[in-house]
Amino acid sequence: THDGVPRKADSLAFTPLTWAAQNGHEGMVKLLLKEKNINLEAQVFEWGRTALSWATGAGYERIAKVLLDQGEIHAESQDWRGRTPLSHAAASPTVEVVMLFLEREGVNAELPDNDGRTPLSHAGEEGSPEVVKLFLDRKEVDAELQNNTGRTPLSHAAEEGGAQVVKLFLELEEVNAELQDNRGRTPLSYA
Repeated sequence: THDGVPRKADSLAFTPLTWAAQNGHEGMVKLLLKEKNINLEAQVFEWGRTALSWATGAGYERIAKVLLDQGEIHAESQDWRGRTPLSHAAASPTVEVVMLFLEREGVNAELPDNDGRTPLSHAGEEGSPEVVKLFLDRKEVDAELQNNTGRTPLSHAAEEGGAQVVKLFLELEEVNAELQDNRGRTPLSYA
């Protein structure tokens, strides 16, 4: 700890809790959570991410669960780019972490970031077919939701996600592979 104070941040605004969560140190996370006045929502200077956001983005399911089990943590806290812990989890290949949020009451699976991108959009771009399928199988998730520039999750998948992920989108009747973005480009033109 910094000066013996487990909630005090370093020069980058990382607290011991954010460092432990980001680096997968479950035992340390549990120990720090026993401290009085620990700040579960402390945002790191770089991007404004919380300990939960770092843990989910790194795919640390058990740490994410420990943090979510704390009654006072906000499961939809947004970083400076508007991304939620679910959005960061969606960009990792860890299905179990994504499920922690999708099964949690009150978590919006479509909460967009500042660019209008949803967790599905980030999942499609990162290319984990299993994670993408989790979102596509949910009725409340719109596979055609366009971001601020008119791009759909399929367009991000076509650009970066790989053939398996693109195929998952194209198998859906409601997905329009010809839907143009604000620049007149179709999703498959990004392939």
